[in-house]
Amino acid sequence: WDKQYFPKTFIIEASNDQKNWIPLSENKGKGGKTYVVAAESQYRFLKLKVLNDSGKEVRLKEITLKELSFADNYNNLYYAIAADHPKGWFPRYTLRQQSYFTVVGVSGDVKEGLLNEDGMLETDKQQFSVEPFLNLNGKFFTWNDVKISHSLAENYIPIPSVRWTADNFTMDVTALADGEPGSSVLYSEYIVTNTGKEDLKGNFYLALRPFQVNPPWQDLNFYGGTAKLASVEYKNGFTTVNGTTPVIPLGIVGKFGALSFDDGDISSYLARNTLPTAQNITDKRGLASGAYAFELDLKPGEIARFTFAIPQYTTIAPEPILKKSAKFDLFSEAHAKAQYFWDKKLSHIEWTVPKELQTVFNSVKSNMGYVLINRDVVGIQPGSRSYERSWIRDGALTSAALLKMGLKQEVKEFAEWYSKYLYPNGKVPCVVDKRGPDPVPENDSNGEFIYLIYQYYRYTGDKEFVKDLFPKVSSAVDFIREMIAQRSTPHFRDNPNDSIRSLYGLVPESISHEGYSDKPMHSYWDNFFTILGLKNAVTMAELLGYGDIAKSWAGTRDTFETNLYNSIRLSIKRTGIDYIPGCAEKGDFDATSTTIAVYPGGEIHNLPQPELDNTFKRYIGYVRDRVQGKMKWNEYTPYEMRTIGTFNFSGQTDIAWELIQYFMADQRPQGWNHWAEVVTRDYRFARFLGDMPHTWCGSDFINAIRAMVIHERETDNSILIAPGFPDAWYEFDEGFNFKNLPTYYGELNYEIKKNGIEANIYISGDVNIPEGGIRYVVPKKFRKERIELNDIHIEPNSNGEVIIKTLPAKVELIYWK
Repeated sequence: WDKQYFPKTFIIEASNDQKNWIPLSENKGKGGKTYVVAAESQYRFLKLKVLNDSGKEVRLKEITLKELSFADNYNNLYYAIAADHPKGWFPRYTLRQQSYFTVVGVSGDVKEGLLNEDGMLETDKQQFSVEPFLNLNGKFFTWNDVKISHSLAENYIPIPSVRWTADNFTMDVTALADGEPGSSVLYSEYIVTNTGKEDLKGNFYLALRPFQVNPPWQDLNFYGGTAKLASVEYKNGFTTVNGTTPVIPLGIVGKFGALSFDDGDISSYLARNTLPTAQNITDKRGLASGAYAFELDLKPGEIARFTFAIPQYTTIAPEPILKKSAKFDLFSEAHAKAQYFWDKKLSHIEWTVPKELQTVFNSVKSNMGYVLINRDVVGIQPGSRSYERSWIRDGALTSAALLKMGLKQEVKEFAEWYSKYLYPNGKVPCVVDKRGPDPVPENDSNGEFIYLIYQYYRYTGDKEFVKDLFPKVSSAVDFIREMIAQRSTPHFRDNPNDSIRSLYGLVPESISHEGYSDKPMHSYWDNFFTILGLKNAVTMAELLGYGDIAKSWAGTRDTFETNLYNSIRLSIKRTGIDYIPGCAEKGDFDATSTTIAVYPGGEIHNLPQPELDNTFKRYIGYVRDRVQGKMKWNEYTPYEMRTIGTFNFSGQTDIAWELIQYFMADQRPQGWNHWAEVVTRDYRFARFLGDMPHTWCGSDFINAIRAMVIHERETDNSILIAPGFPDAWYEFDEGFNFKNLPTYYGELNYEIKKNGIEANIYISGDVNIPEGGIRYVVPKKFRKERIELNDIHIEPNSNGEVIIKTLPAKVELIYWK
């Protein structure tokens, strides 16, 4: 329509005979383009009826009929709408560009918000978002008009911020959640600072928009993209969206306006520095939008601050919050409470590290926090949207990471909860969610469940816990034996076909390894977790004094181990490969899977050589080719961070450090200290990312870094100090100090004090020194220099280890002059 001469209302009708007309849509007229979305149908004729005041001229400039795909779903509709408007008026993903985000929530709640890289905050799963805009000195500012950076509170606490930077202002957006699970509140803060030399006048806008932060291609478990915004009511100083969710300005009073989809989008008003006149809207399509407006008049150096509360539950009345905000700074109170909680929760281990490693170690803490936010009640989950389910696989390895960081209660609760879902025959479900246990066979699950129970015992010494859950462990072992029996028949043992004989004595094929989701395989991943579970089960039976059971299970363990390595060798021979395959059938290369044999499997000394070394030589070659552009690649998964540990355990610490730097560069965006499940070569390539943060990937990183700092070696019952420190870490100007490091044997402290190019290592703690002693691993560059233990010259063993039998102890690394 012409911008001045448009109708009051227009109706589109359809017919097949030009006699019987069916209304398809009725729209309020407005200048410019109107998007008319009608239900899918087929007709021969269309009629445009104009309803207008008598004698008033109407000018129709253009009408376009679109293909069905234009609006067969609302995400496609907004792709088209965004293409017709300036970049920045709509979320980044409406341009079919990848949009990154992080989670906002309290520990253990079932509701979490998402904050995207541009400052838009999703209020709950598949719910509307609030998004900031500015109109300053006559110019409209969106995310596209500024430079954007990201940070966390204290650089590690999971309270995320986004900073917009322009030539003459900054805007800092911070989101957090406060309260108890089941009664939490989202808070957001927007601070505009005049950094220029002239006054800034205009408006700050907080828009209510029918969009999720989760992009449209996030289509597992939840569909991302548009969100329902069917009604907005502004009353008593706050808005209520969809009749359920208040958006409450805290201690500030502004204006508010809203409009339906047929009347346009709020961004077109904000660009003109105005608001719609309506304050209460219902929208039949659920695509309404609205905005708060707050006047700005800032002299150079001045700031303006706007804060909001969004209760996550309908049991939280908005009126008391609004009333209290007139007297108190509720955002600052919530921020202080949340920061205190996270600092206390994430700081059981105290450390100081060189500045070059601050982000690495901050990422360890941040991912601990993200694990707790993604956790629903007691269920440990790898994500808050796509992966909002509790896998025993993810949960067991994530629990191990939490235990190593001093978090015990959360692991105990998870283990006890999950144990209730074992099937009567001892089968451990691969995943549990609100629907209950999932019966899909994933044959790594039983070993992982047993490992979880054992890990909790090793870090707590809680023998009663093992005793209480031992019937579940016993049942899980029974099912492992049942699985092994299916592949222990003469058909597999005596078959002349090597491909069948290589399956003898394994657990059956399954899809637990994602590479085999199209067709189940006899994955060695499953079998390495099975041998780990059997080893841990035997140890727990011995611990409880069940000698006969331990002996019986040990027989199963030993026979299974023999058959497992026979299978690997036969598969290598049959397929003509020189590395360890991912499964018995295919001879496939999968170093990320093979790492499980090294950690947590503890099988590094049993794995066939030179195939083990070849596997990881090949892997690091792939990584270097990616970096140097020598190979074509589109994406990889940060599950590959497990390989850091493998290079550490094999003594290749320089490669471990190389990999850490490689993976750190792929935190997206930088500043939030986390990873998605998938990293793409093209930063903006639109594809499924899993969840952000994906905390199984995060737990892989925690486990890898912790193993570089300290590690319990079970083959000789020893504690290794700084086993993964590469020479480069000793070349930093600053040293290291770790306090309260949990181990199997108690909590240990150590400090590496730099003395020029030399170093002193002080070790202490409340530790029951294990049979194999505490072993400080001397960096390679020092192994030919003078080493003293408690002022007495000593030679390290062939692995570069100084064996310590009493505490406190001091190791000196001295260069010969």
